[in-house]
Parts: sequence; structure tokens; C-alpha cells
Amino acid sequence: MKFVVPESKTQKKQTVRLLKMLFPALGAVAAWRFFYKKRRSIQFLHVQKKKRTLGLIGVSTLAFLGVRVLYLQYLAVDKKKQGTGVGTEILKKLEDKAKRDKHDFIFLSSHSKRKKAHRFYKKNGFLKLFGALFLKRI
Repeated sequence: MKFVVPESKTQKKQTVRLLKMLFPALGAVAAWRFFYKKRRSIQFLHVQKKKRTLGLIGVSTLAFLGVRVLYLQYLAVDKKKQGTGVGTEILKKLEDKAKRDKHDFIFLSSHSKRKKAHRFYKKNGFLKLFGALFLKRI
């Protein structure tokens, strides 16, 4: 499994499809514009295995008081692959990437109604801070 920056036309279409999974209210045009903003702080990465896209993550780096935090803004797994361990594998790979890039924590926020996602994050070692904020020390 590897993270790649979407560059081909097919990967860009898959990105829009996965973004629509995250944001059902967004139409294809809105998702496309959101993804292709000229100056964005979010880095979208395709999660691929054997050249097949399994999901999409959106990450950015936050730094304050000498602490580097990898902020996981978006995580989407293809609906056909949900429940097969792909999400756990993505988080493990992301943690390895964060270690290589010398981050101290991985931070994410979720919607308060996403109880299934909250169980998933806790199962993968994230500590629930308050509300729907999660943190994992690396």
C-alpha cells in the first residue's frame, strides 16, 4: 500500500467520487473546485495497492511551540473495501509516514454523530479528547 498524489485523469475522477462520499451534499462541480484550488494547505493522497485506489486521505501539518502535528482532515475508504481492514492499514501507513516526517502527534476531528467512526479511531489507538476530537502520540 502506498500514498500517491492524484495526477492522472482517472485518479482525479476517483478523487471526486471519494470526496462525494465524504460530502454527499457537494455536487461533482463543487468537489472538483474544492480539490483543485490553486493554493491549498490540504494535501490529498490516494491510497493505492497494486495500482488500485482503495481510499483517499487529506492531511496537513500543524506546528506550534515546537510540536509537529499531522492533522488528518479527511479519510475515505471505498465502500466496497470498508470492513476489510483497509482503514486500519491506512492509519498504520499514515503513522509510519508521520514518524518519518518527524511529527509528534496525529490529530483528527469527526462529527459527533459518527459513532462507528469513533469506535474505529479508538480501536486504532486514538485517544478521545473531548467531543469528537482524537489524538494519537507517535
